[in-house]
Amino acid sequence: MGTASSLVTPGEVIEDGYGGEGGEACEIPVEVKPKARLLRSSFRRGPRVISASFKSTGSVDLEYAAEYDRLRKEYEIFRVSKNNEISSMQKKEAKLDEENKRLRAELQALQKTYQKILREKENALEAKYQAMERAATFEHDRDKVKRQFKIFRETKEKEIQDLLRAKRDLEAKLQQLQAQGIQVYDLNDSDSDDNQTVVTAAGTQCEYWTGGVLGSEPSMGSMMQLQQTFRGPEFAHSLIDVEGPFANVSRDDWDAAVASLLQVSPHVPQALWSNTVRCYLIFNQETKAELDIFFKKHSPLLRKMCEGLGHFYLNVYFPEDSAASCAVERKQEIERSSVCVLLLKTSVTSSVVEDCQEAFVKNSDSHPLVLYLRTEEDQHLSGPTRHLLERVNAADKTAKIKVVDHSGSAEDGADLIYAQLERIIKQELLGLEGSDVDSKDSAIEEGREEDSGDVLWDLHDEQEQIESYQQACDSTTSHLGFQKYIDRLNDMIAAPPPTPPLLVSGGPGSGKSLLLSKWIELQQKQSPNTLFLYHFVGQPLSTSSEPVLIIKRLTVKLLQHFWSISGLSMEPSKILEEFPRWLERLSACHQGNIIIIIDSIDQIQQAERHMKWLIDPLPVNVRVVVSVNVETCPQAWRLWPTLHLDPLSPREVRSVVIAECRNMDFKLNKDQEKKLERLCRSASTCNALYVTLLVRMITSRSCWSLEKNMEQCLQCQDIMSLYRLALKMILNSLNTDREQHIMREILCLVCASHNGVSESEALDLFPELELPMLSSMLYRLNRLCIVTLRCGLIRFQHLQAWEAVRLEFLSGGRSSATYREKLIHYFNQQLSQDYVTWRVADELPWLLQQQEDRTKLQCSLLNLFVSQNLYKRGHFSELLAYWQYVGKDKSSMAAEYFDSLKHYEKSCESEDSMTKLANLYETLGRFLKDLGLPSQAVAPLQRSLEIRETALDPDHPSVARSLHQLAGVYVQWKKYGNAEQLYKQALEISENAYGAEHASVARELESLAILYQKQNKYEQAEKLRKRSVKIRQKTARQKGHMYGFTLLRRRALQLEELTLGKDSADCAKTLNELGVLYYLQNNLDAAKVFLTRSLEMRQRVLGPDHPDCAQSLNNLAALHTERREYETAEDMYERALDIRKKALSPDHPSLAYTLKHLAMLYKRRGKLDKAVPLYELSLEIREKSFGPKHPSVATALVNLAVIYCQLKKHSDALPLYERALKVYEDSLGRSHPRVGETLKNLAVLSYEEGDFEKAAELYKRAMEIKEAEPSLVCGHAPSRHSSSGDTFSLRTPAVLPNTLSSGQSNPTFLIQTPSRSYVLRKKPPGELLPGAHQVGREYRVQKALFSAGFPVPQPLLHSTDVEVIGTEFYLMEHVKGRIFRDLRLPGVSPTERTALYVAAVEALAKLHSLDLASLKLEDYGKGAGYCRRQVSTWTKQYLAAAHRDIPAMNELSNWLMENLPGSDNEVTLVHGDFRLDNLIFHPTEARVIAVLDWELSTTGQPLADLAYFLMPHYWPRGLSIISSMGSLKGIEGVPAVGDLMSIYCRCRGIPAELPELKFYVALAVFKMAGIAQGIYARHLLGNASAPQAAHFGQCVEPLAKIALQLVQSSFTGPIEHGLFLQTAKGQAVLQEVKDFMRQYVLPVQEEVEEYYSKHAQSPQRWHPPQIIEDLKVKAREAGLWNLFLPAVSGLSQLDYAYIAEETGRCIFAPDVFNCQAPDTGNMEVLHMFGSEEQKKKWLEPLLKGEIRSCFCMTEPDVASSDATNIKCTLQKEGDNFIINGKKWWSSGAGFSQCKVAIVMCRSSSLEVGNRHGQHSMILVPMDTPGVKLIRPLTVFGQDDAIHGGHFEVHFENVLVPASNIILGEGRGFEIAQGRLGPGRLHHCMRAVGLAELALELLCQRAATRHTFGKKLYQHEAVAHWIAECRLMIEQARLLTLHAAHTLDTVGVRAARKQISMIKVAAARMACKVVDCAIQVFGAAGVSQDFPLARMYVHIRTLRFADGPDEVHLSSIAQQELRDQLKKARL
Repeated sequence: MGTASSLVTPGEVIEDGYGGEGGEACEIPVEVKPKARLLRSSFRRGPRVISASFKSTGSVDLEYAAEYDRLRKEYEIFRVSKNNEISSMQKKEAKLDEENKRLRAELQALQKTYQKILREKENALEAKYQAMERAATFEHDRDKVKRQFKIFRETKEKEIQDLLRAKRDLEAKLQQLQAQGIQVYDLNDSDSDDNQTVVTAAGTQCEYWTGGVLGSEPSMGSMMQLQQTFRGPEFAHSLIDVEGPFANVSRDDWDAAVASLLQVSPHVPQALWSNTVRCYLIFNQETKAELDIFFKKHSPLLRKMCEGLGHFYLNVYFPEDSAASCAVERKQEIERSSVCVLLLKTSVTSSVVEDCQEAFVKNSDSHPLVLYLRTEEDQHLSGPTRHLLERVNAADKTAKIKVVDHSGSAEDGADLIYAQLERIIKQELLGLEGSDVDSKDSAIEEGREEDSGDVLWDLHDEQEQIESYQQACDSTTSHLGFQKYIDRLNDMIAAPPPTPPLLVSGGPGSGKSLLLSKWIELQQKQSPNTLFLYHFVGQPLSTSSEPVLIIKRLTVKLLQHFWSISGLSMEPSKILEEFPRWLERLSACHQGNIIIIIDSIDQIQQAERHMKWLIDPLPVNVRVVVSVNVETCPQAWRLWPTLHLDPLSPREVRSVVIAECRNMDFKLNKDQEKKLERLCRSASTCNALYVTLLVRMITSRSCWSLEKNMEQCLQCQDIMSLYRLALKMILNSLNTDREQHIMREILCLVCASHNGVSESEALDLFPELELPMLSSMLYRLNRLCIVTLRCGLIRFQHLQAWEAVRLEFLSGGRSSATYREKLIHYFNQQLSQDYVTWRVADELPWLLQQQEDRTKLQCSLLNLFVSQNLYKRGHFSELLAYWQYVGKDKSSMAAEYFDSLKHYEKSCESEDSMTKLANLYETLGRFLKDLGLPSQAVAPLQRSLEIRETALDPDHPSVARSLHQLAGVYVQWKKYGNAEQLYKQALEISENAYGAEHASVARELESLAILYQKQNKYEQAEKLRKRSVKIRQKTARQKGHMYGFTLLRRRALQLEELTLGKDSADCAKTLNELGVLYYLQNNLDAAKVFLTRSLEMRQRVLGPDHPDCAQSLNNLAALHTERREYETAEDMYERALDIRKKALSPDHPSLAYTLKHLAMLYKRRGKLDKAVPLYELSLEIREKSFGPKHPSVATALVNLAVIYCQLKKHSDALPLYERALKVYEDSLGRSHPRVGETLKNLAVLSYEEGDFEKAAELYKRAMEIKEAEPSLVCGHAPSRHSSSGDTFSLRTPAVLPNTLSSGQSNPTFLIQTPSRSYVLRKKPPGELLPGAHQVGREYRVQKALFSAGFPVPQPLLHSTDVEVIGTEFYLMEHVKGRIFRDLRLPGVSPTERTALYVAAVEALAKLHSLDLASLKLEDYGKGAGYCRRQVSTWTKQYLAAAHRDIPAMNELSNWLMENLPGSDNEVTLVHGDFRLDNLIFHPTEARVIAVLDWELSTTGQPLADLAYFLMPHYWPRGLSIISSMGSLKGIEGVPAVGDLMSIYCRCRGIPAELPELKFYVALAVFKMAGIAQGIYARHLLGNASAPQAAHFGQCVEPLAKIALQLVQSSFTGPIEHGLFLQTAKGQAVLQEVKDFMRQYVLPVQEEVEEYYSKHAQSPQRWHPPQIIEDLKVKAREAGLWNLFLPAVSGLSQLDYAYIAEETGRCIFAPDVFNCQAPDTGNMEVLHMFGSEEQKKKWLEPLLKGEIRSCFCMTEPDVASSDATNIKCTLQKEGDNFIINGKKWWSSGAGFSQCKVAIVMCRSSSLEVGNRHGQHSMILVPMDTPGVKLIRPLTVFGQDDAIHGGHFEVHFENVLVPASNIILGEGRGFEIAQGRLGPGRLHHCMRAVGLAELALELLCQRAATRHTFGKKLYQHEAVAHWIAECRLMIEQARLLTLHAAHTLDTVGVRAARKQISMIKVAAARMACKVVDCAIQVFGAAGVSQDFPLARMYVHIRTLRFADGPDEVHLSSIAQQELRDQLKKARL
């Protein structure tokens, strides 16, 4: 404890410290300190005692005295000597201390010096690094400035040249340019018809240019088209108000926008799950032999085929012994499968039945299916097998299953299965047109090149990104608490530029990826104009983290929005360098914003170095968002604006826990939840990943108990430890050590690999591993967030999972080399078999590089197929990095490849090997060209060309590829002439091989266009580019991934949502864009609506003189021009011109835009005098903008010359043509087509002037250019109208064409020739009805419609000569497609049935939208008064054909004539017989390609056509005119009438409310009856063409009766803005009720409440207050009385449903209108089932409101939810009945006016076996002796006096007359069902009204009360309650309205299920809403101050009133099962 001994050094002597006294010295051993202390203390005490003894003793002997003296002297001597020694030692110690101090001082000085030197060194290093950074920045800035200066210099030099050529003053021109900018025009956009310009004399024929005299007209196009195509360096890119695609009406805009989408993006097959062809095989032991043969013989072939095409192949199967334990895995695998194969013989097992049910019955349409059935003569199918086949057959409604019925050997069966699977994989899954893939070398690479041009694109990288994004979006926690971050991110994005990249940071597992994916998903919906480019970085060192590949992918995505991507370099350094430039270029042209999102950017290899472009200022409309781990974020990036993800709050943690438990159907108790919440409070545990993983581990299947499981999990304090525990947990859950070993090995291989391991590779690496085991492992690992399947590869879901495996199994990565060696060995085995897939090329070089084995790496790279695979998939940078790692430069690399190729060439002998060799040479040439070695690239490319021409054929398509690549090298050398020749040769070969419309042809055209553009031949380039775009569009549509057109429709829908806000300039702009979008879809009516709204809004917001108004006017004018409404268009163009003249400078391009179109319109209308000054002004503007020698100036000159020629001012036109010719020759070349056009015009003009020699010379030159033009555009396609072999003689006596089975009226024949087919349609022979069968009219209308683009067969010939074939006829083309004779479309799936009917009604709407004037059919019909003429005509037709008198037809005819519609002025083209069987649909698509049978067509009211089309919907089910023409009621998939009418109205752009529809439907039925009578009349005359003509006479009278029933019913059409629609009367009554409620009822609520509060304990409470009685009088006087009863009110149940909702807002409102329960139900019973006496005695007073009633059914002694338990007896005695029993909950019995009760009793006199036939209902007057009111029952303590209370009523020997029985004994249940149906409906709609009131109160309270510094609704929980309440109310309302509609249409019995559904849903909903409102009000909500408590009391009882929820749920389930089983039997 601090003794001095601790300070003693070894050997030191301690002596006593007392002076004068002595003692023995003692040496203390230092190592035993306690002993030393004891000895020292003893020594000190000893001398003192002895000394005292000597001094006190006097008798000491003398000898002792002498001895004492001697000893004392010695002691003194010893003491002095020792003191001297001590003194000397002290002096030495002092010296040592001084020396020590000196040394310490020196040491401190040295330390300070060292620290100073160290700081100086660090400062020097820092200064060095800063200097290096500044140098790098300076170098970067210098390069950037150089680029900008170069662009600036080139631009200014060109400007100076233009100014010099224009001979303008340099300073003035510079000022003008600075003020106005240089604008860009496109020749084809401003004057696209100039290539049709021609001058001809009167009567002269024009053979060369078509288009009429002087047809040079500017097209109706937007300037954006030219901005993108006319890219000379002298043009600027600013268009001011002309905003490009979707801003102005121009179809070319859409072509431009779509074409850019078609350039790059490859089509990712959607039929494959994660890039794997998964073949799910269902079998048992009987078919095991076929399966074994298939696995051994055929499966490797399928796998090789799929892997050769870039996909994986996997056989998925579960043997019987493991199927039962893998139920979840089997279901998952079936969902993922690409194709399912069922192998059957005679018997089936349970697992086979389950799998078959899942794959073939439930999901039969989700993937291709193959059924292999092996049959043998002596064996028969078992019952279960037969039943299974029947179910499969019933589910296969579209005949999609491929059946293989085999009776031979097992080996033959396996061969058949293989053949079927091969066909399915190639054609259905992979979309290959041919069946022989192997015969075409590198088919997949060729296909990709065709899709993406010359850019090498890796489909797997793109699919990996797509799957990463989709998996993040689909995550269950992607929405968790992210709204606040999304809002903040939106604010940061919206910050004004310049904006640095935005940083999203957070800890591991905080949800950064989920947040970004969710944000992208939301932004794509809300901002359709924004271009999003995203990249999700995977695990370190994977392909997704390679920086060059990331930047290349982003660049290619950017370039999708350019015309061409051929300028993209493949060299890594250039890709990184050029990306900012591409970004600048695109951002300048893009109309919206560009947002680039890179997730986990810190995981990118050398991120700071390769992402330096992030530091540069971004363009103003570009934003970059990156996410980083807060721990690894580079220091330089921390200064960026940052959004940090905070740890999860306890509420968010609880949400994750609840969600995950719900997904697993698992529930934690409160203690367990609290434990989890306490654990998830630290920074390392309260993140999304940790919580999700934690809950999944606790709820997962484990070998541990739940308690132990939770205990183990709760010990993990971070994600890493939790992941390691998860790995141990999964290992322990496996059954055997072998399984544990395999799983550990697989995870280690995935960790050691480059991009992961596929399932098939795992099965190869572990032969003992079976697929069920692998599937189970992957399911568990995926469930615990460890691995996932992405692009077919097993990968880690999170970086932490990867790190956990490294730590747990790989010793932190030290054991990775062993597993890399295993993978190297595996891939080397594949390589040794000459089997190089993309996986080998991806993994093997990377693994060798990681192993640092340069020799083997070089050998693998020299395997030419490995390098070819890497290069052709765009991994250029990886390939180059491998060579650099080996130590080879570019030249040595090329030499190595050449040597290897030469060596390989020696072994090539077969044609196949030579083809591969040519491909290798081509790849090498392209590789060297991309390396920047064009001189070395020529040799391999030429060698590739030689081999292909020699080994294959000079015209083989692959030769065109070699020519194309060789031409690319010449383009690099700028040898454009050589390149042009090669491109043209390649184009010619491609056209000959594939046809003129193939992707290869488009590629060559695009390359030629780029070449011409480099030579400034813009016109030639544009012509070729347009042709290329058209080809790409067509091929894209055929391939099925025409993304652009889907995007257009989706964009239109998104924009419509944005136009619902307030008026603003942006909203007006959106409306304008919507108008243009609909115009591009040919929906002119919708386009007009939106453009008009845009104009009106702009005029209101911006003023009528704003330039934006001029844009809207321009677009509307263009629309009217297309409709040939020239006067309106002219007025709008003039208004636009006036606005732009005032607002813009005189030479503004927008002004020229308007001038152009107005001048065109003047010229078209013959107002040439007005057109001249506009053309002159346009010419002046172009000269000022571009200079006098620009091609667009020449175009303006030609336009002006055209006008002068038309005005006969030839002398003025001639110099203009000559000047234009000079400009064209100087700018476009002397051989350009425009030059030829101008020469031809000059020739004609010279001819007119009499200079014939000059005319001949000019014409000759023009012809030379014309002849050269086909070589420029690569020839013409053969005419599709060639007549060779297509003729036939109509006069040949032997002509016997095939009669078609259509044409009930006019006989129709199919005529076939060797090359074509035709259809002949003729008049029937014999005596015909007057005016009928006018085939000439059919020919005329079809000809007009065909010219307008409407789908009709092309009419070819019309003959009125009866000598030819006996009657008048016409001939048309034969259209091949589908004609459905049966209107019910049997054999068609419900989905397709819907699509077909929608397509039909859209075609009808399109027909009715056509302009009669443009069709030249104004005189085709008689116009207005159509309905009168139709009734008259068909009456005459019917009377002329009638074979007997039919009174119903006469009555119907009279009704129609007496009820003609008041407005019959609309006139359009009317088909007259528009039915589904008169349409031809596309063979595979739901699209109308031809409308037939135009015999009855005319002009008139279009609604007659629509009603005729809808007519079968109104036929009763029993009616069938013929077998194919029956009622459409109840046919699944056929759209409802309202839906079809809504589609029709929307397509036509007319209001959805169609007046007087009843008349048109009746007219349609009348017309159908007339047609049927006419066909039957021809049958009687013997000249009917239809074989069923005899049956038509039987349906005339039924049709007439149906029409009469329709006109006598309350039939109405749909009303706009509604799904379940009221009648007009219903709407009117509803409005009256609302007004009455607002004026009278709601204001007195407080007074009524006070009344019942005042008399709460008084009998007076059973008497209603006088105020209610007064309101009843007012309601009766207003006609608002008994509204619930259709027979009285004239309202339908649907009408009253809306009224009931309104009255539900006030608790006593139903009483006011006499619509209160239970009186309503009782009145319905008496109305439906009561006798006349009963009605008079009881119903009439009830209807008048004079008395009240009650209903007695529920009994206290039995469970009355089962009404058959009722014991109240009914005993017959003579003419009376005696009633005995107890009832309770008899509502309303307490009212003083309650005079009668309807009592439900059991009839004791009935002896029937049916439980539901023993009960009766009887009327019991309340004053009958024996009726006793026992007590009022309380509801939550209240007696509910306002409703008359709920009483217990006893019946003791109550005697009532037998006449009081209702309907008869035993009919009680029958009556109850009729009573409860409407009653429940009323209850539910009133509940909806009550809920609406509760929600109103909730929102008012939440908006006015504050807690914790903010309003209640700002708390997320309250906001969610509000949203959920609104959702529930709307759902319940729609469900109830649907039930009301069902009740109206099919009756109570058929609507039982719907009524039960609403009874459950409405009560639950209202309870929940009121409960939420109470919660928001707090304690006030349950007080008397607010109505919520009373509302809750009332609505809670509804959950068992009229039957408890559970009974209704059971009923719903029973009926649903019945319906499903019935459907399955169909």
